[in-house]
Amino acid sequence: MKNKLLFLQTFLLLCGTIFAWINVTIDFAKFYDNEGTIFKISNCVLPNPVTTACFWGAIAFFVSLNISFLIIRNKAELKLQNILFWLLLSGTIFAWANFGLTLFNYFSNINKGPTRGCSGQLVTNPIATPCFTGAVLYLAAFLVALAIRKKLT
Repeated sequence: MKNKLLFLQTFLLLCGTIFAWINVTIDFAKFYDNEGTIFKISNCVLPNPVTTACFWGAIAFFVSLNISFLIIRNKAELKLQNILFWLLLSGTIFAWANFGLTLFNYFSNINKGPTRGCSGQLVTNPIATPCFTGAVLYLAAFLVALAIRKKLT
């Protein structure tokens, strides 16, 4: 059962990493199309992706995925699983806080004009944002990590 949970954890993190980096790549392409560079940070039509929560969430997914691979490969489970647990808890809080901010901005600006989400793109439906999907994947991976941690202690 523990091995199945370890593989589920890795699968969720792989899905999250792929999803996040696809979105970040799309954001970089849109940014480059508007600005002609990826190095401009201020006075931009769209925010530079490195300044968005989506970019930092993608990095955290990638780091978490690598730790998960190390747990499966090395079987140094408890120490690495504890590190991964805390990283996923932090990522989950970060993701849901950013989604909550997007939700708040969307509903408080509903009659005032468009709202930008955590990736810097316009929000037409908060549930359809990458921020929401990323938050759900972080939460799912965190819950699996919690179950694994309980089995290991």
